[in-house]
Amino acid sequence: MTTGSCITLSSGQKVAMIPSLLTNVSALRQAVEIHNAVLVEGVPGCGKTTVVHTLVTLSSEREDGSGKCHLVTLHLGEHTDAKMLVGTYQCTGVPGEFQWKPGILTRAVLEGWWLLLEDLDQATADIISLLLPLVKHGYLLLPGYVHPLHAANNFKLICTKRSAGEVLFKTNLLEVLEDHLFVLPLPSIP
Repeated sequence: MTTGSCITLSSGQKVAMIPSLLTNVSALRQAVEIHNAVLVEGVPGCGKTTVVHTLVTLSSEREDGSGKCHLVTLHLGEHTDAKMLVGTYQCTGVPGEFQWKPGILTRAVLEGWWLLLEDLDQATADIISLLLPLVKHGYLLLPGYVHPLHAANNFKLICTKRSAGEVLFKTNLLEVLEDHLFVLPLPSIP
C-alpha cells in the first residue's frame, strides 16, 4: 500500500493511506503477528478503531489469502456483562429443554476470529476476570465446564482504551489485565 492511496473498509468508510496511518497499521500488524492479545491505546479520536479495521482490510486483500481474518467488534460499557460474551442456555421449542448458545467471545475463541473489544477502560470486573485467563494462558474458562476452551490458532484479541479521560471502572483487575496485553500506544493527531 502506498502513501496517498485510498481503501474502502468493510463499513464502507473510505480511508486515505497517510504516513501516520501506514506507520500505525504496520506497528499493529507486527504486534498481532507476535502477540495474541494487543491493547491499542490513545486519546479519543486518534484513530484506534480505524487502524484495526484498516489492518483487517489490508490483510484480507492479500492475493495468497494468508491474511484473511474474521473481525467481530464489541463496544464495552457499564451494561455489558460477561454472559453476553460467554453465552447462555436458552429455551428450545420443547418445554423444559434448554440449549447452550455461545456468546461472541466463546465463538471467537473457538472459530479463530479476531475480536475487537472497544473501550476496555469501560469493562466491568466480571468481564476483566473472564478475559484474564484467556490473555495469560490462551484459554477461556466457562462456568459449568470442567475443561477450559483453548483458543484456536488464528484467534486474536484486540482491545482499545482511551489514554485520556474518565475511566468508569478503574480496578486493580484492569491493571493486572493490562500487564498481560501488548500495549501499542498511538500518538495523538497533531
